[in-house]
Amino acid sequence: PSTPGSSPAKDLVSDRERASGNVYDKPLYWAGKLFFRNKGESYVCSAQFISPTVLLTAAHCVRDSETGEWYDDVIFALQYKNGEYSQVYDYVCTATNKGWVQDGFEKYLYDFAVIKVDKPSKTGYFGTHWNWDGQYSDAVKIGYPGGVENGEVIQVEKGPIQFVEGVVQLTHGNPADQGGSSGGAWIGAFSDGNNTDANYIISVESFGVDGQPGIDYGPYLNEEFKSLFDYGENGCQ
Repeated sequence: PSTPGSSPAKDLVSDRERASGNVYDKPLYWAGKLFFRNKGESYVCSAQFISPTVLLTAAHCVRDSETGEWYDDVIFALQYKNGEYSQVYDYVCTATNKGWVQDGFEKYLYDFAVIKVDKPSKTGYFGTHWNWDGQYSDAVKIGYPGGVENGEVIQVEKGPIQFVEGVVQLTHGNPADQGGSSGGAWIGAFSDGNNTDANYIISVESFGVDGQPGIDYGPYLNEEFKSLFDYGENGCQ
């Protein structure tokens, strides 16, 4: 069996600063909206910090699975809400697992990506948990679905999880169009308090299936995710 592992969350916002009116409460202020271009067209996804200078999102938000082509003009807006944000980050490099570039369903096992950004997070970052099988029965999903508030306000949904054909299924019950929430964190042990053993990302939003409103799927984070995480921390070298 694979060995479980985790990285802890870290909050860089003091109680005094939090009370002064941040856009989001903990842990949502570690997340934001991702903007990018593909062949001149503009797109959006969701993303969040998992270390001082590394973001986690979905692979399909940074790279074409058929051609392997990387997308351009990747920009991350921390604490995005209704066109406003606290900080903009440019990318240094983006990285996916090589398994993402292939035909067929198996690519979705690798639909996660890391982005090294040009400056540290001002608010902190989520923890991560890989090879976590059996430790969580539900998760909280965050992101910017276009079907709610036109994707301008981060949304929070919760529901039970289970494994289906190697990926994680989350039944959150919201039938709205989830486009734009891709790459948003699925969080185990979600907490807005001072609990240090909390807020572990266990998957990210990957895809939905026609005829299954309120149900989404994401990759299981394993040791290949941890290798990619380390690669991003090292500047994609």
